[in-house]
Amino acid sequence: MNTMLRRFAFLALIAPAFAQLSPSGTWAAHAVNEYQVMANITYLVANNYENKLDIYHRRDATTPQPTVIFIHGGGWVGGSKETSQMALMPWLEMGWNVVNIEYRLGRISLAPAAVEDCLCALRWVAAHAKEYHIDTGRLVVTGESAGGHLALTTGMIPESAGLDRECPGVPLPKVAAIVNWYGITDVVDLLDGANQKSYAVAWLGSMPNREEIARRVSPLTYVRSDLPPTLTIHGDADPTVPYTHALRLTEALSKADVPNQLLTIPGGHHGGFTPEERTRIFTTIRDFLAKYNLPVMATNPYPREKELALGRGLAADVERRYKVLDDPGVTDRVIGIAQNLAQHASLTFPVTVKVLDNSEVRASVLPGGFIYVTRALLSRYQTEPQLAAVLAHQIAHVAAQRPASIGPFLMGGPLGICTRYADGPVPQAWRAQAQSNEVEADALARDYLRDAGYPLTPGV
Repeated sequence: MNTMLRRFAFLALIAPAFAQLSPSGTWAAHAVNEYQVMANITYLVANNYENKLDIYHRRDATTPQPTVIFIHGGGWVGGSKETSQMALMPWLEMGWNVVNIEYRLGRISLAPAAVEDCLCALRWVAAHAKEYHIDTGRLVVTGESAGGHLALTTGMIPESAGLDRECPGVPLPKVAAIVNWYGITDVVDLLDGANQKSYAVAWLGSMPNREEIARRVSPLTYVRSDLPPTLTIHGDADPTVPYTHALRLTEALSKADVPNQLLTIPGGHHGGFTPEERTRIFTTIRDFLAKYNLPVMATNPYPREKELALGRGLAADVERRYKVLDDPGVTDRVIGIAQNLAQHASLTFPVTVKVLDNSEVRASVLPGGFIYVTRALLSRYQTEPQLAAVLAHQIAHVAAQRPASIGPFLMGGPLGICTRYADGPVPQAWRAQAQSNEVEADALARDYLRDAGYPLTPGV
């Protein structure tokens, strides 16, 4: 999108709304209104053990939503999904559905049971996608330590490996991305020698074919060219899972031309990262997701009703101060293009588009789905594909209900009645999100343009 257009954005920033709570505090207070938790749903019974999962489901969802499957760690012999609940918060804050799963630990069943269970959880998610508004085309698997290993196996192991036969059913979906937190990539390496680890020995037990099974459950065994993009996070001083596992996986994926990234935490151990390191990690995760057209925006701190009321008030103020163009030949064309694009967006609010009779080249989004473009903008971007590109970007912000770009945030009207810059009344948390929000808005806009049959327009 044109840099000038990016400056003029989401006009929901009214200072009194933040007098008592920060944006993150407002989100936390409203999370119970945003999410419904479906706890301890049995997804598989194996060895007389009921494997369960929890679903954190968007209450307002009416269309398929991006969903992350989270897998806890504990060396395959310990841990629980309940102990990982705090790790889910960044995903909930981004507006994702979350499926938090457990699996058979070593005391219940030795390897490869945990790998089988996680594949069955993936199949269960696919089978129940419609019920919980899960978008199987935007599934991410993630986990820490043994959970990182299981995220890798869940995203990498094909049905032909035969490790999903505990739960025949719908085809296993291909996940959109894997986020691996310091996961094991070569189980054989941990059974003997310098890297021997007691948790790995316990998981394989004394089975005579334990090395064969260890290879069968090692992510490195399944590296091939059609794997999903993979992000690995690993401390280079990890005493529990050798850092070399991350290096070997990265090298193998790169040789197979699989999109991948390694984020090394200098001096980092086995988790326990500092707040600064975790900020860096989740910034990297968001950038990684955005790169592959997966949503990264933080949730809107305004409740839906409040946002709509705020938008209506601002829209009325704009239209009192500026003349709305009364030319059906022009406005009908703009509205028609916007309606065509909006059909391909998941919108909470209907989009209302109006043209202001003004000589400045600007486009603006108000809360509640109100979009304004100027007569001068229409003069500059005269072709339908050009105008569609402008409108698609604005509709993307409406669809995601997020703050838009930094630069001047315009209070009281899109033409600068009272211009405040980002170091003024704009909350710090929203300023930090803006860069990622623009990346996703661009990605969503490309999707809308493609689905609506418009060509991508360079320079707009």
